[in-house]
Amino acid sequence: MTSPQRRRFYFPAWRVAFTAHWEAAHGLASPRPGARASEYSAETWSVAARIAARHVRAVTEDDLRHGCNAIALAAAKRHAGRPSDLDLRPASVSSAALSPLALDLVIAWFHLLRDPDDLTATVTWLNPGEAERRRYLRRLSPAPLAGYAARIASDIYHTSDLESLPVHSLRSLHQLVMSRMGSRPRQTVS
Repeated sequence: MTSPQRRRFYFPAWRVAFTAHWEAAHGLASPRPGARASEYSAETWSVAARIAARHVRAVTEDDLRHGCNAIALAAAKRHAGRPSDLDLRPASVSSAALSPLALDLVIAWFHLLRDPDDLTATVTWLNPGEAERRRYLRRLSPAPLAGYAARIASDIYHTSDLESLPVHSLRSLHQLVMSRMGSRPRQTVS
């Protein structure tokens, strides 16, 4: 995850999720009185307590955030078909370790912490492939790329409707378009 992504998406979503369930005092986190309990907040607290126990201290706000990261990274691994045990090592739970899919999932988790009934976040969490698919559609949608990508899709997949393509086709199309765009000579404006 890049620094702009952290500032623009990650930390604002985390701040809202944190204040919905917890409060911090003297560097330690505690449940906010009257906060709506959910399976998401309970699982986050459980993972954060395991992280804090490794350091022999009480749960902090960073432990809760890192717990969310660990949960999202495990879900991303599950989606990729890899072993998905929670990895609680400090380097593994850092926001810098988040892949694009894990970033989508952790943002969805933050939204589910804020509102367990958030339908968009639920769909993203339960179907990570759809989040990946939307990300490729967003990347191919800017005006200069959209027409070019549609022409290539028409040649390869016999449809110019990018919305109808499955995620593996969108991934291949994105890689092809980006490689071709990178190999084109730059035109200078005079």
